[in-house]
Amino acid sequence: MGWVRAFLASALVVALVAVQACRPEDGFGRGQHPGDDDTGDDDDDDVTDIETDSGGPGQYTAIDTDVHNAAHIVHYALFWHHDDPGTTVGELRWASNGGAAWSRDEISVGGHRGAQTGVFVDGESDVHVSFFQDGEPAYARRDNTTWASAVVDPGTEVRDAPGNSSVGVDSQGGVHVGYFDGEDLYHATVVDGQGWFQERVATVGGGFGDHDLVVDSDDRLHVLFHAADDGELRHAHGTRGDWSVETVDDSGAAGRHASAALAEDGVIHVAYRDSGAGAVRHAWGVEGSWSSEIVDDEGDPGRWCTGIDIGPDGAVHLSYYAGDDGDLRHAVKSGGDWEVTIIDAAGDVGRHSSIAVDLHGEIHIAYLAWKPDDGETALKYASNLTGFWEIELIEDLADVK
Repeated sequence: MGWVRAFLASALVVALVAVQACRPEDGFGRGQHPGDDDTGDDDDDDVTDIETDSGGPGQYTAIDTDVHNAAHIVHYALFWHHDDPGTTVGELRWASNGGAAWSRDEISVGGHRGAQTGVFVDGESDVHVSFFQDGEPAYARRDNTTWASAVVDPGTEVRDAPGNSSVGVDSQGGVHVGYFDGEDLYHATVVDGQGWFQERVATVGGGFGDHDLVVDSDDRLHVLFHAADDGELRHAHGTRGDWSVETVDDSGAAGRHASAALAEDGVIHVAYRDSGAGAVRHAWGVEGSWSSEIVDDEGDPGRWCTGIDIGPDGAVHLSYYAGDDGDLRHAVKSGGDWEVTIIDAAGDVGRHSSIAVDLHGEIHIAYLAWKPDDGETALKYASNLTGFWEIELIEDLADVK
């Protein structure tokens, strides 16, 4: 763990939002993606050595921006064969537009079960990533051009738990990873340079373990999560070894795909799906005091993940998918009503969306494009850097096979 000690002391935090990629409401393409239900052994061969007929990049996307306003996208390229689900294999990948052209790299191969990712870019533009590697919670860091990774909890095997992970960095450079083991939410961090310390944060009670983790200016941790048994959105807050849990929304079908962001005034903002109303909701508050509202209830929105971030002007930005029309939407609220815009409607687009607002207030969204007839996926990116929404295809199946 020497490499962990070397970099934890050097990180300078300029933002307090870690972006996680969430699990789809019904499992990715369940009924279309047999490999997602595979319980066989992992196959860690490179995807080019495996006969596959479906899949591609863009799944479980997570995006953040650095101090130069460049976007960093972490996503999963997953491949499977319909007649042989046991050959399912994947690559955890990174892409950034920090140079003259998009840079792309491979973080990890294998671990196709539960590669749900989180990403945080610190003040040194180092990229911190949480993910699952062969069913175990893992963490990776990119320092300039080099990736290093470690297993966070070697004793946890969550191959069959379809939950997500999250990551944040505190003001001292300490890394915090959140993950779901099929029943409970856990927090892991490096303690005194001696390796990873793991602790249970809250009991979820099954389901997908939807959650997001943010670190506030006092280095207190906040985990917003969906309590599956009661259908509630809950807030766990505290520090290592000292956690409290409260209910944010107890409507009975709230909290799926929870994504959190922290405003400069300390208020926590959460985007999530209200499954009962078929709507995307926004909750905001601090410990002991919460409010919530419907953002959009047209076209069954929010089913395949929600993203949230706060702009430098305090405006709240959401990204999400509308299932009825298969489009990507952006919603923004700046002191008044919500303004909803369809960003991309070219086919089935917008699943697994994640959003980041840079220091200039410009918006970056990463998301999945899905071709159900072919079983192929691609990674797309939308931004308003020029003052207008522009859409780019970052990677498709041909780029990663």
